[in-house]
Amino acid sequence: MTGADFFRSLVRNLASTLQVRYAFVVECQDESKTRVRTLEFWEGECFSENFEYDMRGTPCEKVIEGTVCYHTENVQALFPEDEDLVRLNLESYLGIPLSDGSGEVMGHLVVLDDTPLDRGLSEVAVLLKIFSARAAAELERKRTEEELRESEAQFRTLVEHAPEGILVFDADANRFVDANRNAALILGYPKDQLLGMSWIAMSAPSQLDGRPAGEVGGPLNEEALAGGLPVFEWTFRPAKGAEVVTEVRLLRLPKARRSLLLASITDISERKQAEAALKYHSDFEDLITEISTHFISLSPNAIDGGINDALGRIGAFVGADRDYVFLLDESTKGSNTHEWCAEGCTLDYEGPSRPSIRNVSVVHGVLEPGRGRPHTLCY
Repeated sequence: MTGADFFRSLVRNLASTLQVRYAFVVECQDESKTRVRTLEFWEGECFSENFEYDMRGTPCEKVIEGTVCYHTENVQALFPEDEDLVRLNLESYLGIPLSDGSGEVMGHLVVLDDTPLDRGLSEVAVLLKIFSARAAAELERKRTEEELRESEAQFRTLVEHAPEGILVFDADANRFVDANRNAALILGYPKDQLLGMSWIAMSAPSQLDGRPAGEVGGPLNEEALAGGLPVFEWTFRPAKGAEVVTEVRLLRLPKARRSLLLASITDISERKQAEAALKYHSDFEDLITEISTHFISLSPNAIDGGINDALGRIGAFVGADRDYVFLLDESTKGSNTHEWCAEGCTLDYEGPSRPSIRNVSVVHGVLEPGRGRPHTLCY
């Protein structure tokens, strides 16, 4: 028996054992311990509604400080500010503090009667200690459960409103058991479908370093389960659309009965694309600088060879099928003087058939000759 049922049984049996009319148990409501609330109150024939009260001027004030208070008679005269003692026409009072394992007072247990308590103090003290020990244990359990529920609620609020995606992975069952809204958005799965899936099922078969997902992920999970905090980039495969590159922070959830890993994921696809574009432009500028520097030292007879070599290097860098060089005259009319084509392609224009600059057009990087199929243009 626990909770409210336990406290009801406790105060009723305590009143019956000590043969008193009233018995109740209270819990502190604030850190100052000046206000308490009854958990259960037995008033002789039935239970009353629970209520809060301030302890100033009451015999309970000393009890909450950690002192056992035993007033066998004349309690009204001893505490004239306590109007409830007068209202209930009480004569005697006995209160004992309820402390947790660290000695912190959580509340107290009280019996009252409208007649003097004529039983021996030692006998009453023994009985009250027996009841109070069990009451303190139950009150501490109740508080622990409430703190746990509050902590879980706070955790859930933080998780649901986190800017990153949050996933909880059960390593024993090899499946995700919890996820927030942002995780579902990043990974492109409805939450109910996401739960129950394995890590590998949602991952790109090949990760950024070219290795299989299973080969990369296993050691990272083991590191987190051992207490490590691995941070790594991981490519997921959404239900629809392009693969998503994420940054993952992995840690093991403490005090969990199973091997649970908390994964915080941030979509870095745009960042990776920007980094790739920046590197591409930087490498291309380096290539052009290197080619330009090389031309400075070329003899006139080696210019044609240098141009062909430059076209090949530039074409290979950008992945073009062909590169062209056009020579313009003063009227801006020009003709094709050099052409490079990738392996497997053949030169389209040789000798007098080379096109002039006036009968080609460039559309989005594609050269459309006056005849034949379009070719990728590099210039």
